[in-house]
Amino acid sequence: MGDRCWIEITFREKDEDKIKEILGDFWDEVEVDNGVVTAIAYEANYGLFDEREEFAKAGLTFYGNHGAGNNYGDIAFACHKGKHAEINADFNSGPVVAMNIETGEISKTNLDIFYNYRRVYLDAKEFIEGK
Repeated sequence: MGDRCWIEITFREKDEDKIKEILGDFWDEVEVDNGVVTAIAYEANYGLFDEREEFAKAGLTFYGNHGAGNNYGDIAFACHKGKHAEINADFNSGPVVAMNIETGEISKTNLDIFYNYRRVYLDAKEFIEGK
């Protein structure tokens, strides 16, 4: 058994069978609204990182977040057209950008991580929800 945490993920209802092929019938809670699935699991091994990579390779679009484990913090993630992005998140699943506490500067790398995540998240959200 690995490091476990909770996870919430949103995807298109029409992709549910593909997700089940990769993950099986895994979710503790599932809500479907207008073709959009929001699923929650309370015991996700490493935030389902490997499975999310498989979802991305299968061309699935999704977004969500997971809680902290023993070796990692809260994460927000998104995937669209095979591009899987993730970023550290606060307790409410909002993206967090690291800053140098002494200089107040945010590195280009950390800004790139944020803008990449934001772009993928917004594309995924629009694709799934049609907004």
